[in-house]
Amino acid sequence: MEAQGIIRKISIGDLKEGLTYVVGQKMKVGDVCQILHDTMWLAEFGINKYDVYVRSGGNIRIWKSFMNGQISVEYDITVYNEIV
Repeated sequence: MEAQGIIRKISIGDLKEGLTYVVGQKMKVGDVCQILHDTMWLAEFGINKYDVYVRSGGNIRIWKSFMNGQISVEYDITVYNEIV
């Protein structure tokens, strides 16, 4: 079963000592603004791929991609109260 939701954080490698990127994190190249699971890549090649996007100078661009390996994904579980 594939989890669906907004990705908040991705860890590459060991959870304690690996690389971690969090939405909102400030980097030298800009701020991490989104982390996406590339479902088209999965459908085409059968490989899970995650893309990290940064915002820099008003532009959003892909910064890094991670495939296979030890990848842990944390989803945003914030509950928003909406008036309907």
